[in-house]
Amino acid sequence: MKYIETVNGPISPETLGKTMMHEHCLVDQPQAYRDVEGCDPEYIAFLNSEITMTNRSKIYYHMHKHHANLTIDDEALIIRELQFYKEAGGDTIVDVTTPGIGRDPLALRRIMDASKVQIVASTGLYIEDSVPEEFRKMNKHELAAFFEHEIRSGMDDTDIKPGFIGEIGMSDDWTKQEVVALRAAGIACRNTGLGMTVHMPIFKTWGERILDILTEEGTNLDRVVLSHCDPTLYDMDYHLSLLERGCRLQFDQFALEFPCTYGPYVKRWLPRDIERIRHIKKLCDMGWEDKITVSHDMCFKSLYRTYGGPGISHILENLYEYFIFEGMTEQQMNKILIENPRTILTQETA
Repeated sequence: MKYIETVNGPISPETLGKTMMHEHCLVDQPQAYRDVEGCDPEYIAFLNSEITMTNRSKIYYHMHKHHANLTIDDEALIIRELQFYKEAGGDTIVDVTTPGIGRDPLALRRIMDASKVQIVASTGLYIEDSVPEEFRKMNKHELAAFFEHEIRSGMDDTDIKPGFIGEIGMSDDWTKQEVVALRAAGIACRNTGLGMTVHMPIFKTWGERILDILTEEGTNLDRVVLSHCDPTLYDMDYHLSLLERGCRLQFDQFALEFPCTYGPYVKRWLPRDIERIRHIKKLCDMGWEDKITVSHDMCFKSLYRTYGGPGISHILENLYEYFIFEGMTEQQMNKILIENPRTILTQETA
């Protein structure tokens, strides 16, 4: 029997509907993103302020530094935002929040019940700065066993099972801990058949390195989604080289058009949405429409509609017509929004 696992249990793949493959309902981003140099009192006061309609425009240029912007812990807010998504035609989201950055399976179940949007939860670990201490000494086999236990039995002492692996965090530091987690995810993906996604360092072209490691672990690359391909969309040859390896590419930063404000990427701008759309159109023209998914990675509070942003409904509500205007067909959009997510998320009982 084929099924997709949600936080309320298995559903028929045919009922998945339009799906955003990379979102966060409740999330607390790593301290590494928040760190600032110096102690200018006025700037520190701004970073500690609440989000308002008068400071939202300034937050846009300090997205990774403003504290309230990086923590989403309000269930009522997310329920309201998912209801906007539902009204725009959305059916399902994949929540890729992992232990250490705010994963809460019981809260996800409450949010799904209230919003009527289906939620697929995830097992995995994000970048090393966020990894809970209990996982830091595990080898790849021990960590893979933990992922597989959650898949079989449930997360955090609940009966709520993940339906996806990831997002597995690879940072610019490419740490030993992160490589162990990547290998473990590859093993769990191989052993369970569950799909997985990898958080790639956003401006690095390290997809080949990631795929090499997963290949060493015997992972079926057709079950692997490489996230955050948006910032490297200017390198078509790079994206084609990844697709030719058999993996899937995800453009999951729609609505994120701001300059980065952390690490080596300060003041480097993320692409515009129209550039994402045009790049996806080119890939579809080349015959890769079966390997592409989209989302928003909506992990910044100021981007929600409640705070004046476009919200999780952005692709369906604001951008769908621009995909069509740029030459995408309804059939191709259904592939990207429905059929490809269904393929990635579908499991089969033995």
